[in-house]
Formats: sequence, structure tokens, C-alpha cells
Amino acid sequence: MARGTRDKMVASATEVLRERGLTGTSFDRVLEHSGAPRGSVRHHFPGGKSEMIQAAVDRAGNEVTARLSSAIDRGATAAQLVEGVCDYFGKWLLRSDYHAGCPVAAVAQEGYGDPALRDSTAAALGRWVDILASSLRDEDRSTGDADELAAMCVAAIEGAIMMARVQRSLTPLEATSKQLRILLHR
Repeated sequence: MARGTRDKMVASATEVLRERGLTGTSFDRVLEHSGAPRGSVRHHFPGGKSEMIQAAVDRAGNEVTARLSSAIDRGATAAQLVEGVCDYFGKWLLRSDYHAGCPVAAVAQEGYGDPALRDSTAAALGRWVDILASSLRDEDRSTGDADELAAMCVAAIEGAIMMARVQRSLTPLEATSKQLRILLHR
């Protein structure tokens, strides 16, 4: 049961981060969202808010990493990986009426001053770039070209998510997906 409570709290922290960002994610909001008892905070996160946020970033990062890895296992091309990630975040945006962005990016934007949070977000984003770069190398791109294209794709997608939220439209994400797929097919 204790493990289940921690997992629920981390899942809730991930959801709260999607919608409210780092500064808007508090233990109170996570407890309210998860239904966990107040005593769970110290028990499961003795390192405080930073420890909980790190766990949420890891969870969100691992979820996208697993989706990318699964798509690669099914034979997806780099362009299809980009399309899949854009579709994934587009569904979150629609379900949440444009409130839910990428929790990893939210922490990267606001938590860069905390070395532990910066490292967690860098690791998550780095895994996504590495998977995409590996796919591009498998498609006969040079290592340098693959690494640069993969980093640009992740940066473009994260920017498109932000624009989609503020414009309350999937247009920026759809346009980014389309243009990246064209670029990756070259």
C-alpha cells in the first residue's frame, strides 16, 4: 500500500505539473489530486518538493521514452516518431482544454536553477534526443546530422506545445509535426 500511495502521488505531481508548472505544484495540490493522506509527504518524499518533482519528471520522461522505444520496436521511422510524439501531446492538450503541456518542459523552464531538477530534465530530454538520433542514424544520417536534427526536433516540439497552449489551438503542433516530417524524409 505504501508503494501505491507514492506512485499515486508521483502520478498526481506529473498531472499538476502539466497544468500548473513547477511553481504551481505544491504538496497540498498533489495531496488533493491524489487523495493521499498528509503524512505521506514526509514518509515518501523526505527530500521535500524537489524529490517529488524529480520523481514526476522521471515518470513523465520514462513514459515518452517508452512510447518512442515501443514505436522503434514496431519499425517506426524517425518521421513517424516525431508524428507520434506530437499526436501524444496533442491528445493531452485537447483532453485538458489546452491546460496540460509537457511536465518535463515545465520543470526545465522553472527549475533550471536547482541542479537536481536541471539534471532530471536534461536526462529526460536527452533520452528523447538520443532515441530520435539513433533512429536517424539507422536511416543513414551522419552522426553529427542525426544529433543536430534530433535536438532540433525535440526543441521544436516543446516550443509548439507551448504555442498550442497559449493559442488554444493544435495548429502550431500540427504545423511543426508536418514540417519536421518533411525535413526528416529528405
